[in-house]
Amino acid sequence: MNDAKKAAIQTIDDHAALFCDVSRKIWEYAELSLKEFQSAALYEKVLAENGFAVTSNMGGIKTAFCGSWGHGHPVIGILGEFDALSGLSQQAGCTHHAPLIPGGSGHGCGHNLLGAGSLAAAFAVKAYLEQHPECDIVGGQMTEFIGEPTNIVGQRIVPTDNEAIYEYMKSRCALNHVTVMFRKEAVLRV
Repeated sequence: MNDAKKAAIQTIDDHAALFCDVSRKIWEYAELSLKEFQSAALYEKVLAENGFAVTSNMGGIKTAFCGSWGHGHPVIGILGEFDALSGLSQQAGCTHHAPLIPGGSGHGCGHNLLGAGSLAAAFAVKAYLEQHPECDIVGGQMTEFIGEPTNIVGQRIVPTDNEAIYEYMKSRCALNHVTVMFRKEAVLRV
């Protein structure tokens, strides 16, 4: 594992308790789409406390927000879903149907984890870009699995060093869509 990956993982490990706490709270709030007032307030608070500028009420939607860091470019967007679904109320840690509130909303879809995972990704990217101002594009490998991470059904392995990426790009795309972040001015120069 290269130093950049180690640093990204270390950033996430350093804040693991925070990400787990956010995920747990979002699970407990179990707020439906466009009604995630406590959840949005929590994310906004955590982002602001960790060096991100926060803009609330994006697009006139009271639960939509943007956390940004730095200025200029790159502009990186990371979607963080955290809405619950109706009828999926569930006690944490139970493997059988055990609603907290019968008929209530909950996170059987895992959006409490998606939002917290996106938060972790934002922290890691911020730390990486702080340490690598020369970096124009960031991407990664993809492994698809069903059920358990050991049940791998597909992988997309792409080069990870600068020269290999340039060579690979002569015949096919070296970037996995969901893993790419780039500095806008670098792309505009091409």
